[in-house]
Amino acid sequence: MGFRSVVLVLPYAVASLAAPPVDDYPRRIGIDVEAYRFELALSDESDEIGGLATVTVRLTRGDVVELPLDLTSKGAEGLGMVVRSVTA
Repeated sequence: MGFRSVVLVLPYAVASLAAPPVDDYPRRIGIDVEAYRFELALSDESDEIGGLATVTVRLTRGDVVELPLDLTSKGAEGLGMVVRSVTA
């Protein structure tokens, strides 16, 4: 009985030794996102999702004068996001 327990635990132990995925997304030094809120609107009549994102950001360095946004546009196949406005 004890032998089976060791055999079953071994694959989990080996899997936990694998390297974690690499996070290579560029960091924005000098920008601190303090809070965010998402409001979503769903409809049974379409496959669209409406939404409003409110983000509170603090610029922590004097040389940071803009906040770059990484937003995905609607692609040729019609999938993706349409951003109607961004305000400060």
